[in-house]
Amino acid sequence: MTLRGAPAFLAAAILATGCGGGDDGPGREDFITRADDICRGVDRAIAELKPPTTPKELAAQVERLVGVSDDALRRFRALDAPEDLRGQVRDYIGALERQTAVARQTQAAASEANRPDLERLAAQTAELNARSDRIAADIGFRVCGAGRG
Repeated sequence: MTLRGAPAFLAAAILATGCGGGDDGPGREDFITRADDICRGVDRAIAELKPPTTPKELAAQVERLVGVSDDALRRFRALDAPEDLRGQVRDYIGALERQTAVARQTQAAASEANRPDLERLAAQTAELNARSDRIAADIGFRVCGAGRG
């Protein structure tokens, strides 16, 4: 993985991490709308990033995006999913938590300019993104997990 390729990796990793969310509202459509609103916020944070040119810049970007992801996960967990989606939402949150953990490992690897670990973590992130995208599609999200991974 080159540093120029890192933004796509970061976007994939963090987009999925930030997406999610239902609420204690009356139903599925409200839940999906709120989830997609959370993901739009994550999208905005990612859009503000410029391609990193050094491992140090990459580490700083990942650190920022981990914060965005943590906030999105907190908001997602605070919402109440409709009964018929709770199992899928639990699976989705689990996938997002794993993605955030890998992002933290990516930050450490970037801080150390450890290219072999960055490549391994990029592959791991791609697998996690594919999984969270499938779950998001099954739930019915329109913004979250929209195949940007």
